Amino acid sequence: LQMNVPDPFDAVILLGGEKKATYKIDPRVSNYGVFTFKKEDHTIANVLQAQLLSSEEVKFAAYKIAHPFDHEFTLRVQTTSNTTPVEAMLKAVRVLMRDVDIIAEQLKVRIQSSLLEWTYKVKINFTPKYIYYNLCQFV
Repeated sequence: LQMNVPDPFDAVILLGGEKKATYKIDPRVSNYGVFTFKKEDHTIANVLQAQLLSSEEVKFAAYKIAHPFDHEFTLRVQTTSNTTPVEAMLKAVRVLMRDVDIIAEQLKVRIQSSLLEWTYKVKINFTPKYIYYNLCQFV
């Protein structure tokens, strides 16, 4: 009986009409806004917050997840007068996308070199003579 177990698809699939991200200006503080991201967790929240805080134009950035089963977080951002929270977020996302591309390329190169190294070892160890010798041991 799994009555209290949430459906795992609720954590990742947007329902009809549901937006991935929304933004609201908070008029009480200058250059301050609240982003809400649906179907995400600490993984992306922490990365976004860290990237935002690395900018000199961002005064404050903090996220909150109300409950682990909610699968959404709010990210509050305050910037200097030189930019807006939306511009700071877009810049942070662009930098993160560039970083992911760099990491993916490095991983690709690393995997290809490992495959070449592995293929080289296989060619050395699995020559026809080697295979024939090992098969003869079982006959």
